Amino acid sequence: MNFTPSSHLIKNSRVSLPLIMLIILIISAGYVYQHITDKNIRSEKYDDLKIITQFKVNQIVEWNAERYSEAQFFSTDPTLIRYTYDLLKGKDVLRTKSSLQKSLSLIKENHGYENIFIMSANRKLLFSLDPQYQVVEPSIYNFIDSIIISNSIFLTDFYYCQEERTIHLDLIAPIFDHSKKIIATLVFRIDPYKYLYPLIKPWPVPSRTSETLLIRKEGDSVLFLNELRHKKNTAFRLRIPLTNKVVPAVQAVLGYTGIFEGYDYRGVEVLSYTTNIPGSNWFMVAKVDKSELLSELGFRTTIVTILMIVLILLSVAGFAWFYYSRQKNIFRELFLKEKELREAQEEFKTTLYSIGDGVITTDKNGIVKQMNPLAEKLTGWSEADAKGKSLENVLNIINEQTRQGVVNPVKRVLVEGVVVGLANHTLLISKEGKEIPIADSGAPIKNEKDEITGVVLVFSDQTRQRAAQKKLEESKEKYKNLFQSIRDAIILADTDRNIISCNPAFTEIFGYSFDEIKGKKTITIYENEQQFVELGETIKAHNGTPFNYTVNYKRRDGTVFPGETAVFYLKDSNGNTEGFIGLIRDVSERIKAETALKESERFLSEAQSIAHLGSYVWDISTGFWKSSKILDEIFGIDENYIRSFEGWADLIHPDWRIVMTDYVKNVVVGEHKKFEKEYKIIRQVDGRERWVYGLGDVELDKNNQPLKLIGTIIDITDRKMVEEELRKLKDELEIKVVEKTKELNERVAELERFHDATVDRELRMKELRDEIDRLKNKKS
Repeated sequence: MNFTPSSHLIKNSRVSLPLIMLIILIISAGYVYQHITDKNIRSEKYDDLKIITQFKVNQIVEWNAERYSEAQFFSTDPTLIRYTYDLLKGKDVLRTKSSLQKSLSLIKENHGYENIFIMSANRKLLFSLDPQYQVVEPSIYNFIDSIIISNSIFLTDFYYCQEERTIHLDLIAPIFDHSKKIIATLVFRIDPYKYLYPLIKPWPVPSRTSETLLIRKEGDSVLFLNELRHKKNTAFRLRIPLTNKVVPAVQAVLGYTGIFEGYDYRGVEVLSYTTNIPGSNWFMVAKVDKSELLSELGFRTTIVTILMIVLILLSVAGFAWFYYSRQKNIFRELFLKEKELREAQEEFKTTLYSIGDGVITTDKNGIVKQMNPLAEKLTGWSEADAKGKSLENVLNIINEQTRQGVVNPVKRVLVEGVVVGLANHTLLISKEGKEIPIADSGAPIKNEKDEITGVVLVFSDQTRQRAAQKKLEESKEKYKNLFQSIRDAIILADTDRNIISCNPAFTEIFGYSFDEIKGKKTITIYENEQQFVELGETIKAHNGTPFNYTVNYKRRDGTVFPGETAVFYLKDSNGNTEGFIGLIRDVSERIKAETALKESERFLSEAQSIAHLGSYVWDISTGFWKSSKILDEIFGIDENYIRSFEGWADLIHPDWRIVMTDYVKNVVVGEHKKFEKEYKIIRQVDGRERWVYGLGDVELDKNNQPLKLIGTIIDITDRKMVEEELRKLKDELEIKVVEKTKELNERVAELERFHDATVDRELRMKELRDEIDRLKNKKS
């Protein structure tokens, strides 16, 4: 009879039966694995298609949102609105277009637009970045009419431009004047071939047949909007009727969302995912040829089959090898057991000599048998010198506080037969007399009969630990002193809000002694229950996060004060909440100061209102200014008025405009001088002429450059009118004074003539009297 390993193996039922079961298990596992693999690949492809589609849809939605945001931002820019006004009025057209060319060119380059142009509300092309673009497509007019009706930004759909023979996508934003009336539209033209189709085309994983389609419903057909992978020049040309429902694109526009197996525009069987794009009438289809999926499945099936055959052959060979080597292994195991025992003994010795603590082993009489190097270092004894000596001679230990000898732990282990440890504050006196704080434990060594054959003593140098413990105690003392000395009230409460402890500042502020307040609910120190409940809810809402909260507290004598409160959680080493720490600061004085400040601000506001004094802040770097309500009333402007330097200049009377703008630019800003001028304005609301008096100080930055102009303006028209009346009265008075002076001069001259005549008469009368007297004397 011929003997072969395989025939003998088959005859041995104890080996052949498990082998047959293993082969059946391998075949079953291969089948199940193949089935699961098939299912997983399909599921993976489904998930890939869904994720890719949703990712691209999100990209398009975000792209649309970004374009809308840009249109909203640029169409409401005050500078653009002012340029549009100038174009509509035909004011300085060349300069305006040049300025628009510079600013809009940056927008075009940075945001990827094909062209940007401005259309008036009556469909006139006011400006175009592209100088070649002069003829506006008729479809633009319809879009502008829609915007004027809706008063909102409008994104057109894809449309084919007959003039330029290409596909356009336009974003049109209205430009409003100060009264919210549309004066023009800002058109951002987008080339989808450069800025939208590239979002759709890429596929994130390697694939021979994958493709993303952008489509929309047009009439009774599906219109393909982007260029296709397998057909060229199909954008806006390829249509598929809605009756062809085996095509995923048709299913998409009919409202189906999800995985769909059908035939694409080539008639090839595909696996696809269809969905709509929010905020548009577009749909998206992501697809891959089914043949690509099946090729991967076929490859994996081949690999699994080969692996099954290899595993079966290896199993047969393994069982044969196992059967014929079992006897040989029995002898080998005996040899290995003996070797393992020797290695264990060697490992014990290696462990003993390399362990990080000092280790000494003794026999049952306490005689030293072995010492590791660290034990030699700590005791000062070498292993050779210590062997055979009593442990008490080698390990000399005393109590650190009493300086008395400590009972040798080996004796306790031998007597009690359990693991024992040294008390705290134990010192080891080395052979050289050096004192070392140690931690010590001893354990019995037992044989198979549970008899004690010796003791192992493990001890370690505690110098660093003692130093760390000392630092910890010092730290505790420091924080205890801080707790006692801090001027804010501190309380510790458990999770039920019962007061556990408090600092001296708490008893001083609240008037309670520690014994009076300990164990009481924290509601005791609140003004009322509502305050207590509100703070409790706030603590829960913050979930352990530190926070500040101001609440009214009540002292022992019943007086109430506001307290700014910070609350922290107390947690154990496992992170469980044990209670709360509350820091309370009496903020009565601060609140009084804040109230006084608010009252002062109110008085200032009322004073400005009574004095009709307006105030302003002009940001010199931006050119824009802010004004108070009183100043708006003086200027006759509302909140929509553009508060720029030009806006201020427009309010100045034409006779004063150049003088005032030069004064501000050259004197105030240029020389950093104080603004102080009387000038004439024209109110914007009613066109009335008024006189104002302005004061302002220039605020400089750290480089001594003008930063802001802050000041006040008051209406002095009434004063000017009084001054004018006084001037007129003065002129009239001067005229009357001149006339009266002339009249008085004439009367003086007349009086002088009368005086002269009177003097002459008196002289003649005197001469006559003298003559009479002479004649009388002569007669007598």
